[in-house]
Amino acid sequence: MVLIDALLVMLWRRMMGALDLGLVLLLEPAPDRYARYVAEHVAEPMRAAQRVLRLAVAEGVPEPARTPFEAIEVDAETFVAALGELAAFRTAGEADVRGAVGRLAHSFRRLRSSFLDVAERLGFEPTIDSDATPERERFYEDILNGLAADLLAEQKVTGPRRK
Repeated sequence: MVLIDALLVMLWRRMMGALDLGLVLLLEPAPDRYARYVAEHVAEPMRAAQRVLRLAVAEGVPEPARTPFEAIEVDAETFVAALGELAAFRTAGEADVRGAVGRLAHSFRRLRSSFLDVAERLGFEPTIDSDATPERERFYEDILNGLAADLLAEQKVTGPRRK
């Protein structure tokens, strides 16, 4: 259980980092820094953690209990893909920006829920619960709830960015 908990914590912290530093980099004039950050500090570590999690689960969890683990894989890929889509926010249409933000928010919430479901099914208190204070939860919800409007406002102020 220690390994599974550590992997859930790593995934959770990568997600929070994507909403903290990742979105700051998104607004910088150099788009390659954001893309590099997402690839190296979010996507690759999340995919590696998912692979190890899948192996750990396959060895020790009965078949019917694997559903939340499979949901983690799908939602993590949706999360990473949405981060990638946001890289084009300056030239994207409003519907595309809102859609990417919606997928990001939905996958973020589903991942959090799946992490807690995994811990409950396996009978341990997840470390992410101690990481996720009510204040911190509100902080990330506020980011997600205001992100589309913030990006669209930035788009209007700065206009399309040259590559």
